[in-house]
Amino acid sequence: MEEKGQKEKGNYYLKPMNCSFHALVFKSESRSYRDLPLRVAEYGTVYRYEKSGELHGMMRVRGPIHQNDGHIFCTEEQAEGEFQKVMDLHLHYYNSLGLTKKDYFLSFATRDKENKEKYLGSDQMWEKAERIALGCIKKSKLPYEIEEGGAAFYGPKIDFNIKTVTGKSFSASTNQLDYFIPKAFDLRYTTKNGQLKTPVIIHRAPLGAHVRFIAFLMEHFAGAFPTWLSPIQAIILPITDDQLDFAQKIAKQLKETKIRTEINDDSEPIGAKIRKAEKEKIPFILVIGQKEVDGNQVNLRKRGGHQEGAKDIQEIIKLIRKEIDNKL
Repeated sequence: MEEKGQKEKGNYYLKPMNCSFHALVFKSESRSYRDLPLRVAEYGTVYRYEKSGELHGMMRVRGPIHQNDGHIFCTEEQAEGEFQKVMDLHLHYYNSLGLTKKDYFLSFATRDKENKEKYLGSDQMWEKAERIALGCIKKSKLPYEIEEGGAAFYGPKIDFNIKTVTGKSFSASTNQLDYFIPKAFDLRYTTKNGQLKTPVIIHRAPLGAHVRFIAFLMEHFAGAFPTWLSPIQAIILPITDDQLDFAQKIAKQLKETKIRTEINDDSEPIGAKIRKAEKEKIPFILVIGQKEVDGNQVNLRKRGGHQEGAKDIQEIIKLIRKEIDNKL
């Protein structure tokens, strides 16, 4: 029995990946072909001991790293279709963020055929996985390059590489096809004929390490995020405290329609408030003076110095919601 205050002995390790734990989730109970594809996702925390010379601000860190990490357990017959769906999911995210084919490219990381001892699994296993992955790349019609020797030890992978405004490229997200780990963990499912068979695993993280992707977006948009992505979508600037009650009323209406809104009620001149909002690159600036209160309107300025003039609040809400809903 341990004495009070005595520390437990043993080694503790920082988790480098979620793959093995998800394999244990699959193995925790009997699985049937009816259960497949089984998709396990985790917003997990992992760590990587990157070399000091490779660390680069928020773009490459040692940890903590949070990623929308998921693993799809499926039959061999389902593998190609599921892999293609993950490719489509990547494209959905990238298109939603307003990224074009000029902003990223694919790397198809294959096994080094001259140095096979670095990798696990049979030749047949690798050839099958590489054939499926390459076929899905070609279907996506995205630019790609082959990175021989860059595969994970268990299978080939497709990396989505983002190009920063500084000219550097970073791997942002990944899609991997794995025939090895299911065998290593002795994962089995029961087929329609009552036989035991090994599943295939697809490793997917469509946005990769979120700290890296957020850093990329900050650079890519130079802080001027599209309205739907902006932390603050509208800011209300009362000229004096006399307009504060009206400003709070307007803020309530905006927030009720799920528009992220703040009020700058600092005792600064209105010019200074506007300059601050423009420097923070807030998409919509709503200025309220006594004239606006009397007319039950607000004076609208859009990011970039575009003055729209006095407008009814419902008209402004409709305008902002359009940009958010359509991800303009």
